[in-house]
Amino acid sequence: MQELQTKIIQWADDKGILENSDPLKQLKKTFEEVTELVCALVDKNDAEIKDAIGDVNVTLNILKRLSESGKVDGSLSNSRVFMVINWIVEIFSKVSKNKDVGIDIIRAQECLSRVAQENNLTLEDCTQSVYEIISKRSGKMENGVFVKDDVPPRKPKTPRKPKEPEQ
Repeated sequence: MQELQTKIIQWADDKGILENSDPLKQLKKTFEEVTELVCALVDKNDAEIKDAIGDVNVTLNILKRLSESGKVDGSLSNSRVFMVINWIVEIFSKVSKNKDVGIDIIRAQECLSRVAQENNLTLEDCTQSVYEIISKRSGKMENGVFVKDDVPPRKPKTPRKPKEPEQ
C-alpha cells in the first residue's frame, strides 16, 4: 500500500494538485467522493462502491500531504458547519439503524441556522429562496428519489467577501 500511496502523491504532484490546492479544497473533494460512496452503498451498486472507496482513499492521501504544508487560511475554524456535519453523520447512523432522528434533525437545523448567521443570512431566507426554485420544478420519482427534469444550469455564484472577524 505504501508504494501505491507514493504513486498517488506523485500523480497529484504531476497534475498540479499539490502546488495549486490546499487542505480545505481537498477536503471538499473528499466530501464529494464520500457522497458518491454513500449513494453507491444506498443503491447497493458494487462497482460504484469499489470506485468510491478508492476515490475517497486517493483524496485522503492527497489531503494528508496537503495538510502537512499548513496552507489553510483558517476562516472556517470557528464555523458551526463542523457541528452540522457531525449531526448529519449522527442522523445517517440512526437512520441506517431505524432509530428516531427527530431531535438530531432539530439540532442540525439549529447549527445550520448559526452557519447562516455567520454568513449574514437566515435559515428561513435561505430555505425560502430554494423553495421558490423547487416549487416550480418538474420531474419524476426514480428508485425512491425525486429526479428533476432537465433544467438549465444555475448561473455561477459570485464569491462573497468573507465576513470580518469580530473584535
